[in-house]
Amino acid sequence: DTVDAPDKEVTVTAAVSGDSGIAAPASVTLTIEDDEAAPGVTLAVADSAIDENGGTTTVTATLSHASSAATTITVTAVDGAYTVGTDATIEIAAGETANAADTAGITAVADTESTGDRTVTVTGTAQNSQGAGEVTGAELTLRDGGGGGVAAFELSGAVADQEWIEGQAITPLTLPAATGGDGAVSYALRPELPGGVSRDAASREVTGTPEAAQAETEYTWTATDSGGATADVTFTIEVLAGAVRDEPPVGSSAPASGPVPPAAGVVRVTIGDASIMEGDGRRVDAEFTVKLDRASAAPVRVGYATRDDTATAGADYAQCAGTVTFAPGETQRTIAVTVLPDTTVEANEEFMVTLVEPENAVLARGMARGTIGDNDVALLAIDDTQVKEGDRGRSAAWFEVRMISKTERPVMLRYTTKDGTARAGEDYEAASEMLVFAPGEEAKRVSVAVLGDTEPEADETFGVTLHAAEQRAGSGGLAAEGVIEDDDQHRMRRALRRAHAEFARVVATDAVAVIGGRLRDSAAGSQSQVTLHGQRLALAELTGTAPEQRWAAAEPAAEPEAAEYRQVSFGELLSQ
Repeated sequence: DTVDAPDKEVTVTAAVSGDSGIAAPASVTLTIEDDEAAPGVTLAVADSAIDENGGTTTVTATLSHASSAATTITVTAVDGAYTVGTDATIEIAAGETANAADTAGITAVADTESTGDRTVTVTGTAQNSQGAGEVTGAELTLRDGGGGGVAAFELSGAVADQEWIEGQAITPLTLPAATGGDGAVSYALRPELPGGVSRDAASREVTGTPEAAQAETEYTWTATDSGGATADVTFTIEVLAGAVRDEPPVGSSAPASGPVPPAAGVVRVTIGDASIMEGDGRRVDAEFTVKLDRASAAPVRVGYATRDDTATAGADYAQCAGTVTFAPGETQRTIAVTVLPDTTVEANEEFMVTLVEPENAVLARGMARGTIGDNDVALLAIDDTQVKEGDRGRSAAWFEVRMISKTERPVMLRYTTKDGTARAGEDYEAASEMLVFAPGEEAKRVSVAVLGDTEPEADETFGVTLHAAEQRAGSGGLAAEGVIEDDDQHRMRRALRRAHAEFARVVATDAVAVIGGRLRDSAAGSQSQVTLHGQRLALAELTGTAPEQRWAAAEPAAEPEAAEYRQVSFGELLSQ
């Protein structure tokens, strides 16, 4: 078949007919190994774009193929982008690949800044007792509303994780009230409380006596105001098996007795959760503490095995199984599970350790959660750029921001501009906006508007700096430089050269006229010569000829460079 399911075992038997006297052969067990991988999950949003300030849409989920166990998909909120309502989970029944009737609602987070439209990835986690595959997110565009914001709305406190005992009244628990928000507030707690325990709607107080043991289960307490804003907290409830049920004699119609305290001398085994950060390029051990509630005179043994949750064996941790043995008198041992390093920027991941088949003891808490904290930072780079200034309007200076790390979760950054020799409002427009890299996205471009003018000036610079908008974004104030190239100076230099040359011709013409007149007066009729702009002329040739005409005739074909000029006085010209 094509359904992901556990391996199956069947018994093969045979019978012998006739009077041969041959005994029937012993039966054998045949194991049919399942070859389907855990089903992957694909999320989709009903609307590809919603308004930033309070816009809503719904999320659906589809499995790549069916599973023999039910699958629960939990849509994950993204800080600063959207929140998930009380219906954050999507349930897909065993044997099905979708559930069109079950959706998760998300609401865009309001802000007070004009940041432009942005795209985020709606993602989540999947749980299935047979194991769940990768969750593929859906892209959602948040349309910028230009600011405005909403009143702060939040719960007044957190809720501690609860550990209750079957058959024993719990200590009353008051769930936190909401503060802020708009109008009346309604509350919801999901999933349902264990049997025998209830919540008072008015006081928010939880009371009662658990009727049956329950594995550690995560609960969400959500407040919703009349404007649709939500605030929630999560906590866990675990009901320990604190009783032994007395079964009635065979043939009796009497029901089994209710919970009673454990028999005196019964040793109870518990295992605690463990948390550890990934190692920096090295393996580390997550240590789970296994305890006995009292010393035992006989050895106590209990088996254990790991299984995937959001973490994957072989990629995130080393799968293991074995037996913990307590010598007489011992009450505490440790199970070490090796956590594998990686450089992927990802969400924290979890796996489970389950205790099985205790000897000389009973299980009080038989399952523990191991949390692998991600310590990888996103490595980024931003490139310098340059742009022509232009005479008017705006030009775009484009900076490319590159994601160097592998990412499996959204990475949020903020970029801001900073003055160098260029000034915001005069030479460019200041900017401060969010930048969101979707999982696996490798590059984005940032645009800064440059303002044109016709004023000759030196090239000017400004900076663009990346700031981490969340922990582990890792930009560390990474900066790039933008150069605004001035295109007005070249025109001005050409105009100045022409003006200098014209001025020089006027000065030289006047000087030649004065000097020529003096020479004619002092050496009339002589054979004296004068060199005018590279041409040797007899002084007599100047007689009756306007010096300006001679100068114009000797005008150079090429415009002199500015470096050929020097400043002189009329007195210096006349003295030579």
